[in-house]
Amino acid sequence: MTGHDILRDITVPLDFGNPVASLQRFFSLSLPPKAREEIGKQLMSRILSEPLTQIEINEIKKMVTDWECPTRTKDSILSMLRDVRQGPQNKLSEQNPPGRAMCLFVVESGSQPFGCIQAITATTINDGKGDHRFLARETGGEVSIAFYTACHATRFVLKDYGLKPEGYRLLDNYGIVVQIGRLRHMYDGTSMSLAIAMAVLSSLFTKPLSREFAFTGTLNIAGEVEKVGGIEEKIRIAVLKGIKRVYIPRANMRELKESREIEVIPVERLNQVIDSVFGKDSVYAFVQSLNRESQRFEKTELFLEPKGEDTVLLSTVGMRDPYGTSYHEEGDKQFTEGPVITAFRRIQPKTVVLFATRETFANAEKTQAEINNIVGQNICHIRKIEVKDPTDYDDLYIAILAAINSIRDMIAEKEAYISISSGTPQMHAVLIELLRSKKLFARPIQVREPRFAASWEDRVRLVRSEYLNIGI
Repeated sequence: MTGHDILRDITVPLDFGNPVASLQRFFSLSLPPKAREEIGKQLMSRILSEPLTQIEINEIKKMVTDWECPTRTKDSILSMLRDVRQGPQNKLSEQNPPGRAMCLFVVESGSQPFGCIQAITATTINDGKGDHRFLARETGGEVSIAFYTACHATRFVLKDYGLKPEGYRLLDNYGIVVQIGRLRHMYDGTSMSLAIAMAVLSSLFTKPLSREFAFTGTLNIAGEVEKVGGIEEKIRIAVLKGIKRVYIPRANMRELKESREIEVIPVERLNQVIDSVFGKDSVYAFVQSLNRESQRFEKTELFLEPKGEDTVLLSTVGMRDPYGTSYHEEGDKQFTEGPVITAFRRIQPKTVVLFATRETFANAEKTQAEINNIVGQNICHIRKIEVKDPTDYDDLYIAILAAINSIRDMIAEKEAYISISSGTPQMHAVLIELLRSKKLFARPIQVREPRFAASWEDRVRLVRSEYLNIGI
């Protein structure tokens, strides 16, 4: 391994804001004295160019003091440490703006895992569209799923504070956008979901979170806080950055040492974190405002239709289900709900049937799991469309009709909606023909892209066309 490769490995933690972990990597290496001094100088030059907390400065001083290097090198570094820029601990007493939460996570990269702390920012706007987006650079699918799990968990727990069905309808009109920093393909986990949920709630309540608080925990959609890995590394970075209080899963408490320099709050449910951080009065005030405002909310024609045990949602499946990615700039991802999940949230059916080809069957299984997790019951079913060529209209017509015939008993005497949004244009054409020819009796709906829907215009709407003779 060349000196350049060694320096690159030991500076990875520094790239994530953990200079102490970089020094620990450096001192764990067995290097010739000359190489150690040269690489050490380069590393310290980078570290000293970064803002450091006083705790980090003290820790680095101890490590440098024990470093076996020429006296002049050591004295020079210690002198520079006295003049180093003070970092974020001077601002910890200030409040974050609403919608920002400090998140703890661990990166498993190189010779040793290390802890990181990063701000997560959420914005919420009652624009009537209900679009949920996750903005990140160079991150994986687990993090994006953590975002949607956090959004569902925040929605679920508000029922404990008295949110009524009409209030939920209004809540579902809030657009939610969450942004995190650059993870550089080195972290792909779900332990961010608790911090994401707190950032979203902070924005909804317009209540800021203290910069002295940090969060780690994996949420499920029912709002339960599940165990995470690397808890010692997370506590360590929180201490170094001057954090005063961390919220962690109760299941991780037995892994911690007795002596700690920070307040650790163990939690089992999202409600406990909400009550501790915001107070119940703030939550009740927000919920009551939704319930009151919902009384003035004019229902769309779609939701005037009766729903309940007799409501069924039918849909083909596309590559953007259950969640999809779009690229707006090079390397910049936006994770958004697919059409099936959006239609499901708006209609709230008691039964869902998905039609999938061989190419989209994996997407259908993921969508099925997501829907079943949301409601806590197995209400979603999959029917496979057996075609060799998914672009052949005749083959698709026969296969989709066969799939529909196989579920006629399941949907008999029920109010059925068919989504003409997921899948290929050929599938949409076949569904329209089946509706037009009365071989499929269902109410056609369309899930529109947020950019095509004006504020307070429902993204899920009934399709009516006199020319096509459907929906009338």
